Order: sequence, then C-alpha cells, then structure tokens
Amino acid sequence: MTKGDKKLSGVKVVVTRARDQATNLADQLESLGAEIIEFPCIEIHSTVRPLEFDPTEFDWIIFTSANAVWCLYEKMEMLKQPFDFRKVSLCAVGPATSRALKDLGLDVNLIPEVYTAEGIVDELSDVDGTSILIPHGNIARPFLADALKKKGAKVTALEVYETRCPAPNPSLADDVLNQMPNWVTLTSGSTARHFVELMGSERITELMAHAQIASIGPLTSEEAKKAGLQISVQPDQHDVEGLVTAISEHLRA
Repeated sequence: MTKGDKKLSGVKVVVTRARDQATNLADQLESLGAEIIEFPCIEIHSTVRPLEFDPTEFDWIIFTSANAVWCLYEKMEMLKQPFDFRKVSLCAVGPATSRALKDLGLDVNLIPEVYTAEGIVDELSDVDGTSILIPHGNIARPFLADALKKKGAKVTALEVYETRCPAPNPSLADDVLNQMPNWVTLTSGSTARHFVELMGSERITELMAHAQIASIGPLTSEEAKKAGLQISVQPDQHDVEGLVTAISEHLRA
C-alpha cells in the first residue's frame, strides 16, 4: 500500500470491542493509517451449563455472532463431541460469523443480504416443521426465535455466552480522553452502553467536543442514542468492512 492510500493517516480511533475480538477492526483501520486507541467495553464469558442435547441433530443452526460459534464449539469440545455439522444447514448473520465457521472447516449455507436477525427471517422462508438451534448470548433479542416460531419452525434457543461490562478503570478512561481521539467505533449495543458507563458523563461531554461516533448498524445506533451519544456515520453494510469504509468516506466528503 502506498503512502497515498493512507486515507486515515493522523486519525485517532477508539476501538471498543473486546480485546480478543478487536484485531480485524484494528488491522483494517491501521492499514489506512489510523492510530488505534484500545478501550475494551465488553467481556465475553462462556456459560458454565453443559449441553443437554446433540447440536448436530438439528436441521438448521443459526449463528448470530462469532462469539456464538466459538462458545458452542467450546462446549462441544468439553464433551469430546465432534464439531461436525456436515448434515446440518448453517446460517451466519454476516461475514465475521461466517469466517469463524470457516476457520473451523465448516461450510456456510446462508448469509443474509442484510446482516440482521430481520434479514435472516426474510430469507429463511420455508421453515415449517424445521428444527432450528440458535446459540446466543445473554442479552440477545427474542425476535429471531419468535419470528421463526411464527413460521412454524421448532426453535431451540441456547444461551452459550454472557456479555459483561469490564470493571471501571478511571486511569484508562482518562488516557482515552487525553489522547484526543477523532472517532469512537461502536460495534454493538453493549459497547455503546458500556462505553458511556466506563467513561462517565463528564469525560463523555469533553470527548464529544472533538470526537465523532461511528456505529456499525441501526440496533447499535439505537442503543447509542438512548445512552446520549450522537451518531455521525452508520454504514449500509453492517459489518467491520462497512464501518471502516463509512469513516473513510465521511472524512473524504
């Protein structure tokens, strides 16, 4: 990449994803010249309850996050159960979730055109009598399971992980503020809520005088607005690539 390709050169961007999940977003931003400020606003913890059924016996498994992929994999590994879904149709909500499945050697049968639960429901039209497993987190919306049940599917929703807010770290929050970031990226409703909580109202007020908010999609934007944040950009493509492109295009406009 040439120097002229560094569209975000000199731009400071706060990445709020969990530390072990921020690599893809941080790498893409850094490849365009951005300076990354790490401020993890969520922690992912696998639930302790063991599996009580065989996930490979379902007709479909719908993964709405990469976290769901890895946490279900972990549970099956603990039971020494092969993560073998060759006889199951797999749906991934978007590219990142699809990559997590492919990293485990699995083929994905469906990625909806719109990377949301609503997009999945729109494209899974003929599910009457079909058995569907939805591994999810503790704060997942019930919409997906409810909508598929209305279509006649036999849905099992399985909580496989918990999303938690990290312990407050005032010195880290001060460091974020003192670095004078230009952008804050939000990739989920949880990161939006926890960012405001961890920064505190006084720091948020000072930060918003010079920083803009980039939200990955409408649900994240909705939670951010509820928390008092003003969204500057929201991509049409609700994934990391779309988020990075939206920031670049906004700066070029």
